[in-house]
Amino acid sequence: MFKDFFASADFMTLPLVSLILFIAVFLSVVVWTFSKKRKPHYDHMSRMPLEGATNEYETQHDSSHEEVR
Repeated sequence: MFKDFFASADFMTLPLVSLILFIAVFLSVVVWTFSKKRKPHYDHMSRMPLEGATNEYETQHDSSHEEVR
């Protein structure tokens, strides 16, 4: 069945390779996102709205909200 399908299909290799590549990249991103090494980063990011400016980048660039005369 599959042999007949693939024999009659032209240029079937590129879509299959693209699909396999997409699935591999997607699963890699999912594994990276939910890995235990990222938990401290997500905990810090979840507390940011409640704590205010806590890192150096935010305190240095806090002047961007100053009033322009």
